[in-house]
Amino acid sequence: MTATLVKKGQSIDGTRAAFAAMREVGIKPMPMMMHDDTQPLLTIGSARGLLNQVQMLRSAGAMSLQVLLLSPAHGTKLYYETHESGLAYESVNGQPVTPHMVDGNHVVASRAKHPWLRQLNVLIAYTWFYNPVRLMWALVASKSRRGWFVDAAFQAWGMAGLLRNYARSPRWMWHLFRGGRHPVRSSEVPVTRAAACTRWLVRRPRPAARARPQADPPPRHGPVRRGAGRRGGDAARGVLAHSVTKG
Repeated sequence: MTATLVKKGQSIDGTRAAFAAMREVGIKPMPMMMHDDTQPLLTIGSARGLLNQVQMLRSAGAMSLQVLLLSPAHGTKLYYETHESGLAYESVNGQPVTPHMVDGNHVVASRAKHPWLRQLNVLIAYTWFYNPVRLMWALVASKSRRGWFVDAAFQAWGMAGLLRNYARSPRWMWHLFRGGRHPVRSSEVPVTRAAACTRWLVRRPRPAARARPQADPPPRHGPVRRGAGRRGGDAARGVLAHSVTKG
């Protein structure tokens, strides 16, 4: 929102105007935020803090909110940088990082000295947005044009999901607090960059097929005169007839 991590032309005033236009046509704003290592939990005098942005989005009319941690995704530049620099965790406190944990809800790669605080900040942000106080306030001053029921239903549904986070996140947070973070080991198999292999992907013209040499006709042992076979046959029949007459 402050264009510090991802710059897409967004701004605070632009976000408020976009949310207001969405609410006018009946679209419920459901923003998603990315919490990086350099973002503080709360700031005074600026909107850089995580809770500052959560409060602003709620005031602008956000019905729901998703806060994700910056995780290396397959196929992105960040994925190769985090693994080559040793920021990605292979295991933490003896607990391996399984593929389902690379979902943006677990700290699996971080430059922070205390990564467990990143995990705690996400829980605090969700609690700031989804809580019984906001549920009661939604019944009085709803952010939805369709009335208090829609806003209150989003709050109740969000608190139900937050209970699952309270049951699962503290275990991983405890492992991060204990330390023992081991980075992902580099592959023992040499990997060639894709840029070096592009020359094999270019379709090259096939070389022209060379003409095969034609075999010479088999040599003849002697000249063959036309009609020689017929005369030889007549002579043989004459000899045979003479032998029969003589006998």
